[in-house]
Amino acid sequence: MLRCRSHPKRRRPDSSDWAILAPDVPVFRTDDGTTLEKPWLLSFITCASPVASHIGLDRSSTLLHTRIHRVLAIARSLLEIHVITCHIVTCRIILDQGGPHAKHHAFVSG
Repeated sequence: MLRCRSHPKRRRPDSSDWAILAPDVPVFRTDDGTTLEKPWLLSFITCASPVASHIGLDRSSTLLHTRIHRVLAIARSLLEIHVITCHIVTCRIILDQGGPHAKHHAFVSG
């Protein structure tokens, strides 16, 4: 797992809003596992998810909202975007209970 070297040095356990852009990553399979004849070159943007158990649901929800918009702003600034797919890694229990993170998941899911 890739870890940001600055996160352990932070006084607060909220990670940072920094994002990582990985352009032109070769993807060899489709979602169902089918091998592609020729790899697709896709770009990925990732940002740390806040850990609600460390900073509380309310603060975590605010940070998640900020980070979603940051990633989307980075994506919009890139040229030749054809599709934006967002994946939020959050606790399934929080989503099922309709917690603060559920509204953000619904926002990016459409």
